[in-house]
Amino acid sequence: MNRTVSTLTAIGRRRGIGLGWARTLVLVPVLIAAPFASAAGDDLVSPFRQVAEKVVPAVVSIEVTRSVEVSLRDHPFFEQFRFFMPERQVPERQESIPGSGSGFIIDPAGIVVTNHHVVRETESITITLPGERGSYTAELVGADPKTDLAVLRILEADGRRFPFLERGHSSEARVGDWAIAVGNPLGQLEGSLTVGVISAKGRSDLAIAGGAPAYQDFIQTDAAINFGNSGGPLVDIHGRAIGINTAINASGQGIGFAIPMDLANNVIDQLIEHGRVTRAYLGVLPQELDSRTAEALGLDIDRGILVDDVVTGTPADQAGLRPGDVITEFDAVPTEDLSHFRFLVAERAVGDRVAIRVHRDGKELEKTVELVEYPEDERELDTLPHQRDWLGIEVEDLAGSEIAASLSVEADEGVIVTRVRPGSPAERAELRVGDVIQKIKNLRIENLEDFQEAQEKFRDSRKRIGLLVQRQAYSTFLFIDPE
Repeated sequence: MNRTVSTLTAIGRRRGIGLGWARTLVLVPVLIAAPFASAAGDDLVSPFRQVAEKVVPAVVSIEVTRSVEVSLRDHPFFEQFRFFMPERQVPERQESIPGSGSGFIIDPAGIVVTNHHVVRETESITITLPGERGSYTAELVGADPKTDLAVLRILEADGRRFPFLERGHSSEARVGDWAIAVGNPLGQLEGSLTVGVISAKGRSDLAIAGGAPAYQDFIQTDAAINFGNSGGPLVDIHGRAIGINTAINASGQGIGFAIPMDLANNVIDQLIEHGRVTRAYLGVLPQELDSRTAEALGLDIDRGILVDDVVTGTPADQAGLRPGDVITEFDAVPTEDLSHFRFLVAERAVGDRVAIRVHRDGKELEKTVELVEYPEDERELDTLPHQRDWLGIEVEDLAGSEIAASLSVEADEGVIVTRVRPGSPAERAELRVGDVIQKIKNLRIENLEDFQEAQEKFRDSRKRIGLLVQRQAYSTFLFIDPE
């Protein structure tokens, strides 16, 4: 040691460097080596071990069965077989199929949080805790398709106190923070834990296989999330739940999405207390305004929420809002993002009086609305006057259609899709603006009158509806699930 100090001191003197710097150099290897000196001690224990010990016991496996109607009529090639098998002879039957997912316990009494799509339309729900051979029957307390959340209750627990997770605050998480996903990928790899970081926050307008929730504000993470992880927790380095794993990008790597806990908490609490979620309703069909739309409409403003239509008798109608208005503020909060605007409205209490700033004909106006409850059954909106879409589809005749002309549509019969409402059944079926609908189930669609006839016939249908669509130079079958 003395020899090393003397050598460094000599070097320092020759280069004009003081002894204090030399002594620092001597200390550096000591400081770096210190953790490795106790390789058998606690210094090398991964912090994720403590997270696993805290979180994994509260993450459950969910097994479900659901009844599905199987029919050859739903097959894309059914038209080819119709000659050999008339409509009345097409076989239909009910089959029970299994499904699986993940969830996590948030209360020692056995309250479980998961995704709505995991337990949607199920006949039975079974929950298994990690490391246990036996299982529990569970009941659905309530579900909210608009956020893809559901709450379950474990039955026949005989007073058992279950391990549970603390609910954290996703607003405190930052991009770059540790993110740990826990679940049962592929339905059989129980208690799998993967580690990554929060890659982004506030992701929205995602097209998710199986149905996109209307309210999206996802946390993006590169912690591996696979099929079967749905409903499991995304936790922070302290083991607190900051999200519910929901979606993956099957064609990508390191891209997964979780519902933020701050969004989920209000929904979960309402489901536990009431079995349903109450949201406020304004009564407009909105779209996000951008510079191209503003130019096309001759507006002198290019930011805000453009009102496509106003539903008669709703708060918006009573307050005097009109189609073509641009909402620039809602309760003094700027409104430029459509997803954010939906949250601003939905999260207010029913009965609240809210000031709305509107841009109309170059002038700024202020309107006051008293919000009402959002209709529990969205199909009720289809019966309201001036609600123009069905299943989220707005169409017009091909003849004289400016959209058809601008897209050089080659079809000579059918109706052209002019708008697909975000979050609607049509969007989930991947219908697009510019598609030409030529057949709905067994009805041929030549014009708008045929479409309206099909709309009346199938308005209350809960079964899948098949559409024959011409898209550019080819035809394809799409299937819309009204639920």
